[in-house]
Amino acid sequence: MNMLRYWIFLALVVLITASCAPKKPAAAGSTDPAASRTWNDRSATLNSAASYREAAEAADTAIRLNPENAFAWNNKSMALIGVGDHAGALAAADNSIELMPGNALAWNNRGVALRLQGHFGEALRSTDQALKFDPLNGPIWYNKACYAALLGDRETAIRSLSRAIFLEPRLKNEAVREPDLNSLREDHEFMTIVE
Repeated sequence: MNMLRYWIFLALVVLITASCAPKKPAAAGSTDPAASRTWNDRSATLNSAASYREAAEAADTAIRLNPENAFAWNNKSMALIGVGDHAGALAAADNSIELMPGNALAWNNRGVALRLQGHFGEALRSTDQALKFDPLNGPIWYNKACYAALLGDRETAIRSLSRAIFLEPRLKNEAVREPDLNSLREDHEFMTIVE
């Protein structure tokens, strides 16, 4: 699965979780709610730099400071995907969703974790949930296309890929190399979409 999708979501999380918290993280033992946001911001930054272990540690600190920080659980999910702990990533995404059911990125991370565990149908259902909350997110549509292709649902895969590329034209280059879309390589509609 291509890492570009992760970079896109990581950049979005950095923007979403940015706050007016101090630039230097507060001490891990602090009980200041702002400290949780600061450690969460640090986790998002580390995820963006592909420093996943450090990102997971920063997210854990944010969660210790505020267990109801849905964004920290989401960042932990992304970091755990990065280090290959797919079961842990799924649990963290589920915690984020429990705290903030409309968090499209958490639903998407849930789908990614499920896909990496080989649960393509559940991954597709999670992506559908994500799209209910963020229907204009090209990378989520792209993931839906991948999961549908893995399930052999050509029509959904083509329709979702077309929508993804319409929303994010740069995804066309990813689609050409995406192994999850291999079942569509000889398809005329696929070739038309990626030309």
